Amino acid sequence: VSQSRYGVSGFLRKNFCISTPNTDLPKRIWIYRGPNVSRRIRLNDQIKRALDKSEITIIRLEEMSFLKQVKLFQHSELAVGPHGAGFSGILFSNESKVLEFFHEKYANACYYSLSQLNPNYYYYHISKQPYTFNELSLIDSELENVLRDL
Repeated sequence: VSQSRYGVSGFLRKNFCISTPNTDLPKRIWIYRGPNVSRRIRLNDQIKRALDKSEITIIRLEEMSFLKQVKLFQHSELAVGPHGAGFSGILFSNESKVLEFFHEKYANACYYSLSQLNPNYYYYHISKQPYTFNELSLIDSELENVLRDL
């Protein structure tokens, strides 16, 4: 067993990354957390328009097999969304941009750390909009401004 920080990461990438080109999956994704989980962002029409404008596809990871998720992240250029387990797929990304949303009352650097195991570019945005533990508010102009800077 390797003692390097890439030990587990390298093992997982070696055993699960698919060496075929990605022709059927989007390269710019929004990791959707669903309506019944904590730390979600409601995807109203304005947010959806901002995502469309940036050519970002809404993805429901729970509807995909593990290997399809690996392939999705392996070939992604950009992964965006509220903090949550869906970002664990960045372990398989390579030189992707990662944009994670937090509220000012809750931030967690675990996916920053994970993104550094591979050469990814990690960004975060802290929203000061009204917040409950179940829902992070984000206004469309705020999202458009952050996406424009990527």
